[in-house]
Amino acid sequence: MGDKLDLYEQDIENNFKKQQKFNNQSEITLLHKSAQIYMSKMSILNVTNRKTKKEFLKG
Repeated sequence: MGDKLDLYEQDIENNFKKQQKFNNQSEITLLHKSAQIYMSKMSILNVTNRKTKKEFLKG
């Protein structure tokens, strides 16, 4: 059973299966900047119970 993906998720899935590579430095730089912006918007969510304490990234 597969979940139905939206267009954005389907595009990621298709490109992952093709195993596309970044061939030039400008693409790598753009990806790096995008990842930094995405991670800067994340916040840490602490989940604690009696036995464990875990941290998760929350977008």
